Amino acid sequence: MADDFDSLVAGLLSTPTDKGASPPKDTTGDPPKDDGPPAATDTTPDASDASQDGADNSDEPARQPDTSDADGGEDQGDGGTDTADTEPLYTVKIDGKDTTVKLSEALAGYTRQADYTRKTQELAAQRAAQEAEAAATREARGRYETILGELERQLGPVNGERTEAQWNELRATKPAEYAQEYTDFLRRQEQRAAIKREQDRIGQQKQAEQVQTLRNYVASQRTVLEKDMPEFFDTVKGPKLKEGIRKLGIENYGFTEQELDRTYDARVLKMARDALNWHNHVAAQKAAKAKLADAPAINREPGAKQIATPKTKKAAADQAAMKRLEKSGSIEDAMSLILKK
Repeated sequence: MADDFDSLVAGLLSTPTDKGASPPKDTTGDPPKDDGPPAATDTTPDASDASQDGADNSDEPARQPDTSDADGGEDQGDGGTDTADTEPLYTVKIDGKDTTVKLSEALAGYTRQADYTRKTQELAAQRAAQEAEAAATREARGRYETILGELERQLGPVNGERTEAQWNELRATKPAEYAQEYTDFLRRQEQRAAIKREQDRIGQQKQAEQVQTLRNYVASQRTVLEKDMPEFFDTVKGPKLKEGIRKLGIENYGFTEQELDRTYDARVLKMARDALNWHNHVAAQKAAKAKLADAPAINREPGAKQIATPKTKKAAADQAAMKRLEKSGSIEDAMSLILKK
């Protein structure tokens, strides 16, 4: 089954050309059902309705537009004020900060929030209904599989049937018995074939659901990576990061190419990214220490402080031991200088 998944679902470390097609972004769960095209809705006005309306309203006088408020009518005197200027203000928290908004703006925001909440609740209810329906389908399918298995058991094993030579012998010795038993044998063969077709069909359904579930999981993990590790999808940094993770996994941890192609968990890739960064950091430190150890001593002006390196420290210690030997002339100082060499 893992090989089938590899051929249908690309891992997070794989490029779209590595293993099958790139998984879709859709994470809606079970694959959509094809219920056929939606029924067409006729929104063209009915001519008979239009004519009827015209007949009903023929005796009514034509409505004239209300122009009492136009051009500064009686309701707007010289001292009238704009309602926008007198609209009350309210202080609300937006992203943790106090913000002053107008009443109309607050009501509009509340309406949008209420609409968003309603749609979210509707989607959650639809998702719950789909999951319940899928669970009921799986349960019914499980019972059906049990029934098929029981029928197959009652038919008996295929290797328990007569061989061709035994059928020929029965036909020659007992023709009447042969006719009846061979008819029953053909019936059992047809039943076995029908059961096998149903078992294969159910197996294909289950595999398709498993592949779709894995596709949805990979898509969700891609969403996590886009948020937590955006460099993974960068056109410049992404390929280098993937190659570094693959190389580290193979050379340092013993992973195979096939195992890395089956990397679907975003947590594993984030941990691998951190391991790669630490590995590069340690390698850079070792390279810097090696370069510093091989660096020549820097000649400075008299009295200036020199940078201490392992070589300069050893040279200074040897020089101090030699001065002690010249001053004392003792065997102990000479042996100490020889042992340091």
